[in-house]
Amino acid sequence: MASFVIGAAGFGRHISWKDDAVIPPGHQLTFKDALLTTSHDVFIKLLVPSWAMGFTKRFRRARLAFDELQRYLTEMIQERKGSQLKEEDDDLFTGLLSANNDDNLLKDEVKLNDSELFGNIFMLMVAGHETTGHSLAFAFALLALYPDKQEALYQHIKRVLPDGRIPTYDDMPSLSYSSAVYNETLRMFPPVHSVPKLSAENTTFTITDLNGTKRIVSVPQGIALTLAVPALHYNPKYWEDPHTFKPERFLGDWNRDAFLPFSGERV
Repeated sequence: MASFVIGAAGFGRHISWKDDAVIPPGHQLTFKDALLTTSHDVFIKLLVPSWAMGFTKRFRRARLAFDELQRYLTEMIQERKGSQLKEEDDDLFTGLLSANNDDNLLKDEVKLNDSELFGNIFMLMVAGHETTGHSLAFAFALLALYPDKQEALYQHIKRVLPDGRIPTYDDMPSLSYSSAVYNETLRMFPPVHSVPKLSAENTTFTITDLNGTKRIVSVPQGIALTLAVPALHYNPKYWEDPHTFKPERFLGDWNRDAFLPFSGERV
């Protein structure tokens, strides 16, 4: 499912459960299989030297998938460059190509070549695949464990989309409970569990323990710090009853500085 989401949002390739089953001419894998395999085996590509990629069946499959995905992306780059941008072409891949257009570049900006375009969109895919997949899995599990929240979500969607149509981007602001469910999932199971930082200067932190006692901690310049995201997300100082699945906490005012599922991104 995550691959389908990334395929559509990242590449403009709308893949269904049954479609994309036929390997097109000039290819050895479908786009779906190439995308899924590269997402799962990215660490093989990173850790195994190129001369060793033929040693095992899985290594060879991963090598083929990366070659196939690059071939697909090269074809898509050439196709998009040779066609007019359509209103429905609002995926990340098209956005990168549009931003890389000579007419849209600022005076001192350097144009990306096809290899750099491929690298950027691939990193977006890798960064989005596992986080999307895991977050969806946790969301479905939590809704199964809390059937009252599942019913509330269902009724909310029915009110926003009474005719049962597929939602569009314009419907997203109205699907507030859907966003709340996903935010609560990200609070309880954040994709990013720690954020590394480096102290740029000598400073101090004033902290408060569970007993309400305050103390000052000195932080010298150059020391490595780690923000523990789960500890923040389960801190009762910021989240009432933090171990309970409560999407409603994201419907009103909530502490955005205490919510860091993807590092410092504001939601």
